[in-house]
Amino acid sequence: MTAHLKRWLATTGVLAEPEAFRTGTLGFLRALERRLQAEDQDFYPFTSVCRKTAGPPRWPAA
Repeated sequence: MTAHLKRWLATTGVLAEPEAFRTGTLGFLRALERRLQAEDQDFYPFTSVCRKTAGPPRWPAA
């Protein structure tokens, strides 16, 4: 891992999650995804709705 990547992962908090290393690469990716989704909820609250629909992302109905 490069030093830049290690610093970035340290700021996301992924390296602090025990599951990230206990379950191997898949656990690490899941931990990273959880952190990024939690971080994005303030900016993109509709992301989870868009992922459930087929085709390009759309805004949820108001």
